[in-house]
Amino acid sequence: MDEFEQTVMTLYSPETPPQHRQQAMALFDQYKYSPDAWVMCAQKFIGAFYQQELTQAACVQVIEAVVQTRYDNLDEPHQNFVRELLRAWLRERPAAAATPVTIVNKMAHLFAIVFVHEFPTKWPAFFTEITAMVNMSPVAADIFLRIMLAIDEEVVDRDIERSAAVNARNTALKDSMRLGAMPAICDAWKAVFAYEAAQPALVGTCLRAMSLYVSWIDLGLVANDGFLAPVFSYLNSGVNELRVGACELVSALVNKGMPPPNKVQLLVSLQIVPRVSAAKAAITADEDNEYVASLSRLTDNIGLALIGAIKTLRGANADCTDALAVLDDALQLQFSFYSHEDDGVSESVTEFAREYVHLLKQIGALSPTQQEHLRTLLQITVLKMKYDPAEFNFSNPSDTEDAFLAFRVNLKTIICNIAQLNAAMVLAFGHQIVQALESPGLGFTDLEVIVHFVYLLGEAIPGPHLAADGVMVLEPLVAAVVTSGAAQHSHSAVLGEYFELVTRFYRYFVLHPDHIPPVLTAFLSRGLTHPLPSLRSIACYQFTVFVRGLCVQMRAYVSDILAALVPLLAPDPRADSEKYLRSDDQLSLYEAAGFLVAVESLGTQERLQILGSLLSPLLDRYSTILTRELAVAPDIRTQNQLHNFLSFAISACTRISKGISGPDALDACGARSLFERAVTVFVGVLRVQRAPVRNELFTFLHRMVAMMGLALLPVLPQIAELLVVPAEGGPASQMDVLKLFITLLNQVVSRHRDPVAPVLVRTLPVILPLIVAVLRLPVDTFDQNARAEMTEFRRSFFLLVHTIVSTGCTSALLAPEVLPYLQDLMGTVTEGCQNIADGNSQKLCVLIFRRLAQQWLGATGAAVPGFGEFMLSQVVSGCFRGCLQPGFNVGDAQSWLLLTEFALLLRCMVEKMGPPFLEYLTALLLGMALPPPIVGELTDMLARPENPQDRGALGKLLKSIIVRSRM
Repeated sequence: MDEFEQTVMTLYSPETPPQHRQQAMALFDQYKYSPDAWVMCAQKFIGAFYQQELTQAACVQVIEAVVQTRYDNLDEPHQNFVRELLRAWLRERPAAAATPVTIVNKMAHLFAIVFVHEFPTKWPAFFTEITAMVNMSPVAADIFLRIMLAIDEEVVDRDIERSAAVNARNTALKDSMRLGAMPAICDAWKAVFAYEAAQPALVGTCLRAMSLYVSWIDLGLVANDGFLAPVFSYLNSGVNELRVGACELVSALVNKGMPPPNKVQLLVSLQIVPRVSAAKAAITADEDNEYVASLSRLTDNIGLALIGAIKTLRGANADCTDALAVLDDALQLQFSFYSHEDDGVSESVTEFAREYVHLLKQIGALSPTQQEHLRTLLQITVLKMKYDPAEFNFSNPSDTEDAFLAFRVNLKTIICNIAQLNAAMVLAFGHQIVQALESPGLGFTDLEVIVHFVYLLGEAIPGPHLAADGVMVLEPLVAAVVTSGAAQHSHSAVLGEYFELVTRFYRYFVLHPDHIPPVLTAFLSRGLTHPLPSLRSIACYQFTVFVRGLCVQMRAYVSDILAALVPLLAPDPRADSEKYLRSDDQLSLYEAAGFLVAVESLGTQERLQILGSLLSPLLDRYSTILTRELAVAPDIRTQNQLHNFLSFAISACTRISKGISGPDALDACGARSLFERAVTVFVGVLRVQRAPVRNELFTFLHRMVAMMGLALLPVLPQIAELLVVPAEGGPASQMDVLKLFITLLNQVVSRHRDPVAPVLVRTLPVILPLIVAVLRLPVDTFDQNARAEMTEFRRSFFLLVHTIVSTGCTSALLAPEVLPYLQDLMGTVTEGCQNIADGNSQKLCVLIFRRLAQQWLGATGAAVPGFGEFMLSQVVSGCFRGCLQPGFNVGDAQSWLLLTEFALLLRCMVEKMGPPFLEYLTALLLGMALPPPIVGELTDMLARPENPQDRGALGKLLKSIIVRSRM
């Protein structure tokens, strides 16, 4: 064993330690990039020096690396050496002992990469030499085919991304092959057919190779009787390799690009549809599905080719009678495969079905034959939606079940398209199949597909389902399902589909409230308590949607429903995985309970009692966990369970509150004190450094802003104080929770305006230092996510400031408690005016100062002492500096909005400060080295009243000034 072989064995041995493997990899790379070592590998490979397959493969790998990376830089003797190496291997392999497939494939790839460098200039006889060996033996023919497959992968394969230069090179190679080599290659392919009896797999490989080249070679080379007679005979062969390969080759012929009339003529002259029909007719019941699927894919290609040709011909107002006639014949094939019991076979022709319906949409007025085709497609599509109980595992679905459900989605698309084309026919079919609901002993698969079809009609039939006269278009079909035995059926598939249907068509129950009780019984007694978790989840979600839409119609049943729900909502955080209902399912039911509690039929005391029975256990358990259990949790798993419950409890209260529209509704329920207690209890969670819990808390608080009104305000300073606690995750975590609070505060100020000012006086001194500290954190310029998070945080702060100054709360900024922090606040907003990297924030900051100027600048500019000087020295000058930066894009739409806002600010300054402002502006701009004429033009326009007919004139002038300043 020489050094090279030892290196290879060390590199690929599973027992090699990582350090030794790394050393072996470095040594192996030296062989690849050494000027001469690769020659040694090539000589030993061709001389059969190495017996181990692994070492032989490594030799070829070294030669491949040389050819791929520096072949064009090799001198002519070394290039000749590579060519002779390949020739020698061609001479010896057919007569040698069986060569491992791995080596043959690697050598085929080596031939391909040498081919792209050598053909046609340096090795013009490349194809002459490899085609000459086909008649030598099946081994030689196999090598030839593998080389052709490798060339396709290297030069033609469209799935591989290549540079423009490589694509140009490959196009030139294909042109050279078309000019001289392809006839010999086609003759070689035809010669391989002689091995049909002894080596059918070899002929199958040949057919596959041909199918890859047909798309770009001269059609006449293969579309002739000499070639296609044996190919079509293979369609009826009993050998899978032959008939599957024949399907691939005929598909390639059908898909070959050509003018539509030529495509139709090809299909007619070669009698492809009758030949495929004959092959389909010969299929036996126990036929291999791989072959049937291949025929199905071929049929799909035929249909798509015909439809594409017909669309083009129609667009050119050309005659397409022949094409439509062939398409009618092809549709009979499509129907036979589409209705096949194997879904894989059916799925292969769904694109044909979908495109045929699209074609009929374009045609418009359909013939009786086309109407019948459409009806047949609809019938088969609905039939294929049926579950196969022997194949579908409802209790433990896997990839197989997911694939069928995805297939169902495609089938639904076809039904929807058919309905758009002929809704009356689809409705008539619906009336026909619902009659089967009256049949005794109807199987669950038939029942489920009927319910599913009616459910789909809610999406498929265009227009509203409830007509102006109060009659539902689909009312008879929905009534047939609702009054059938579907609600009492035990199978999960039927129940799940039933729940989906009654929710989609809940308006039916507005017209027929007497049908609500059976539906409620189905939900409460069979859906929410079903042993299958997936169905329970469906039932919980759909029940909530059903209740939300019909809570008014359920007045008489509210007490009974809530009595049934309460036992299902018992909190048990330590046994979360064992709960009968999952957390998400319980949350859906909490939401349903909230809507039911708000129903007017209940008295205030009864509502309060129900809400207390739902919320009090959550709040009690929450308090116990937060104050005691978390501190003594024995392990991480227990801590996680407790944290999960904290999130769950907050989310449950949020869900319940959705049914309570606002403060008046809250008082009507008598539950104000209950929710005030919830707020007080929940905010303590800010001491817990868990982002999911905090997020749930702020979601809840946003909801309380709308529901509790001004009663929430006293809690805000308490929340702000809790934010001062250092975040466990460091500044980044502090940023997250601060952003949540800023957004909440912004909502409160926007909603309640003036009354919030006293709360801001208490809150701003707490959060402003935290906000400024976060804004001053360094941000990695190469970390895109970090930069985006900081931008979002900064923008949320500016939005809050803008809301404060726009809602009558500006007085809070001048309160003695806030004044020490006002300078930092103003400095941060001033920086935002100059931050051209964030145009939205920049415009917002200019708007903030315009609002402040309107309120804080008197007629002489002295309403707030010092503010006028600040506006001149910091804001106005800062805005100009920002706009005059080279990176400021004056052509951007966002920049135009900024300039428009800046123009409004300048006019406000003139209005408030008069001529002294214009004098300051002149000195400022001249100091920035702007030409005096430009400065004079701006100040003259500002001195004149604004022209109401051209309100954007000043913004346009500012844009012009920026452009001219860069000249």
